[in-house]
Amino acid sequence: MKRMRSMWIVCCLSIACLLFPIASVSAAPSWYGYALALGGVSYLSDSIPDVGYAGISLVATPFSTTVLDPALYLEARFALRNGLYDLHDLDLGLNLTMFKTLHHPFDFLMPINPTVYAPALRIALRHNLHDDHPLRVMAGLSLFRLLEKDTWNEWLSPFVIFNPYIGELEAWGITLWRFTYLKR
Repeated sequence: MKRMRSMWIVCCLSIACLLFPIASVSAAPSWYGYALALGGVSYLSDSIPDVGYAGISLVATPFSTTVLDPALYLEARFALRNGLYDLHDLDLGLNLTMFKTLHHPFDFLMPINPTVYAPALRIALRHNLHDDHPLRVMAGLSLFRLLEKDTWNEWLSPFVIFNPYIGELEAWGITLWRFTYLKR
């Protein structure tokens, strides 16, 4: 049953992400898109195995401000378990850009187009699909985040996962790379 539900979620998210680039011919700025991410989570308990994951997200950016610019997202993370990728958890979160500037030392990372340096804070409610107490709180920081006209790239973004049921830090992790495409 869980496997069938996982397949339906993957299919729906995949179709939605494929339709974003062709959904509209309007030249107006967009406020939605999708993201792909790769990373890993290390649990503090020895009874829970560490996992690497691939994530796919739907992203909404309703505003475009220079300071404290919010972006909402829904992310599905797939972890490698027993040699197969399995839907591990779902995040519903807020990505809050702290500030944006064109004057930064990271131009060499993306030298073709002008980029905006925009570090961000991330907070999310995480629903773990493999636990009796599924709700978690995740907080993270994206220090190496560059924005172009219609894409965002983030590298080496650390995060922590808090378990509110036991009141303790449960895990830490790092998103190695996240690519976000905003439909224009």
